[in-house]
Amino acid sequence: MSEIFNLIPKDKHDISGMETLRTIDIDKVEPILCKLLECMKDGNWPCARELLDIMPRFHSLLVPHIKDIFNSDDGDWKWFILLLVERFPMETIELLEADIERMAAQPTMDEVYSEANEEAYRFLDKLNDRFIDRLPKEIINGKVVTMAYPWIDNRRASANISRIFDNHLDRKSCEMFVRVGVNLAGSLVIPDISVVRDLEKVIREDAIYGAPDLIVEFLTSATIARLRIDKMKLYEQSGVKEYWIADTKNRAVEVYVLKNNKFEIDGIYAVCNESDLWEMTEEEKAAIITEFKTSLFEDLVISIKEIFRDVME
Repeated sequence: MSEIFNLIPKDKHDISGMETLRTIDIDKVEPILCKLLECMKDGNWPCARELLDIMPRFHSLLVPHIKDIFNSDDGDWKWFILLLVERFPMETIELLEADIERMAAQPTMDEVYSEANEEAYRFLDKLNDRFIDRLPKEIINGKVVTMAYPWIDNRRASANISRIFDNHLDRKSCEMFVRVGVNLAGSLVIPDISVVRDLEKVIREDAIYGAPDLIVEFLTSATIARLRIDKMKLYEQSGVKEYWIADTKNRAVEVYVLKNNKFEIDGIYAVCNESDLWEMTEEEKAAIITEFKTSLFEDLVISIKEIFRDVME
């Protein structure tokens, strides 16, 4: 057992144990993984560069240690470890995805100073490109478009909205669908959430044919124009009665209602941050909107906080 510790670099220039690490049995190296990761604190160290090629062998064992690094205050270390994680297989990356998204969306000061947050954004973009063939495709007005990789917070908010509608629709002759294909006059889209009231009219085995009554889409940096221009126009022309664009980054929902065949903004509803409350007068606090109703169901009151429950601030 003591021999395994001899493989730990004695200084930043020590690469004497690297060849052994390339071939050693994976389980044997577990006692020194923390020390090996510490040798990757500076990407300029010769030992760190060697380990960048070797450590992906131990990807499944590294996950808890890397989570600890991502929760540390060493931004430079996080920056270099992101280069390591990029070399992991997808099933292991998924275990670290929430940490990387947090780093990109709500960075700490050390992550900003080291630009680890920028590297996290680049990582997520690369992730999209790396697995683009696995992502679903949409056809919008004859153009094939690859859907964006769903961020963790978008999934959380989607689950919250789904639960809200599911609990309510249990008493109605309606149905809610999550990421199911919708055929609209030759365009095939996959909304994040669709609510349909006339089940016999539009539901078939392979997709929804015709306009759902309500559609919810989640905003990402890659889909702003698509959701606010291309899809909004398609949904408007197809007769979707209500269209939500949810933004988990700002914890806000834009609600559009179809009137005279045109979408009109019905409201923009957002969670008010605690820090903002300190700067408000009592009158301003009293005017804060905390819930709203959908045009489809008069008896359904939707809490804005409930939509973004568990979404990172």
